[in-house]
Amino acid sequence: MDPSLDTEFANGLKQTCPRHGGDPNIVQPFDPMTPFTFDNLYYQSLSKHQGLLTSDQVLFDDNRTRALVQLYEKNQTSFFDAFVSGMRKLQDIEVKTGQDGELRNDCSKFNS
Repeated sequence: MDPSLDTEFANGLKQTCPRHGGDPNIVQPFDPMTPFTFDNLYYQSLSKHQGLLTSDQVLFDDNRTRALVQLYEKNQTSFFDAFVSGMRKLQDIEVKTGQDGELRNDCSKFNS
């Protein structure tokens, strides 16, 4: 268990996702507070050490990015604005096809 996780949150994860013999159909939401709403509450869970992914939790734990997490958890408009900006940057990335790459039918494996 990641020692930086909130103990109660970690224990809940253990119940939902047992180490052996777990149900592969069980899905753990990234945002336990509002799992079906696109909002900024995931950032609140990071400040409570309830980040599902270590790569996200480190955003709060790292002094270089903590201020952004704190801004987004308090100001949903700032989060939405940054999200839109990021999506606009992503649209400039050209999709690689043919000999340069492929669009995967299943992102976890190559098509062939």
